[in-house]
Amino acid sequence: MTSTLTSKEYQSYQSSTAALRELSLDRLCPSLQATTIEVLSDGNLVFRKIANHLSKVASPFVRNTTTIGGNIIMAQRLPFESDIATVLLAAGTTVTIQTASKRLCLTLEEFLQQSPCDSRTLLMSIFIPKWDSDGITFETFRAAPRPFGNAASYVNAALLARTSTDAASGKNIMEDICLVFGAYGADHAIRASKVEDFLKGKSLSSSVILKAVQLLKETVSPPEGTTHPEYRVSLVVSFLFTFLSS
Repeated sequence: MTSTLTSKEYQSYQSSTAALRELSLDRLCPSLQATTIEVLSDGNLVFRKIANHLSKVASPFVRNTTTIGGNIIMAQRLPFESDIATVLLAAGTTVTIQTASKRLCLTLEEFLQQSPCDSRTLLMSIFIPKWDSDGITFETFRAAPRPFGNAASYVNAALLARTSTDAASGKNIMEDICLVFGAYGADHAIRASKVEDFLKGKSLSSSVILKAVQLLKETVSPPEGTTHPEYRVSLVVSFLFTFLSS
């Protein structure tokens, strides 16, 4: 005798399978607090900044029972104000995923822009590159009702730049830059690519910073229905201004 699952029963089965997969992954992965933050704290400038920011995410209890992988998957599948996705995106992180048919290595930006992962997709690894400290500036920001954890961000940001000194003028030139903003109402963290392209190859001045701010306002546009959109945009602008003025 054969039995046929109803649509409702099949959906329930799929949800149960997904929950089991997430549970097994969480048991295999080290917790955010117990391992990841401690390891990163002993690293270079970028790693230390990441560790400092992660220590402000959620509460000690949540950090001791959750994983970075779970947070990244939530950020990819749901409209989720993930500080972790924002910070890791700016640091040039790549991820390896296993789908039903193949294994893929993607930048975190590519991963976040994909269609939401289904229950058959596994996040296999997260790789954060090691940045040389010479000429590197890296800062992270978050604004939340309670800035030291246990509250989702109104806006978060992670900004990384590599500069060099021009031999002729003696000025610092922006060689490379990555500007990432999240939690302002978009589905996931984004790079402000137009602002990055504008700043590359330039030395900073008041006029350059003003133009960068104007471009950023055009890039970061909270969707309709977002609470306090003007406040969120003002925070984004203040984060960029603080970073470029430092």
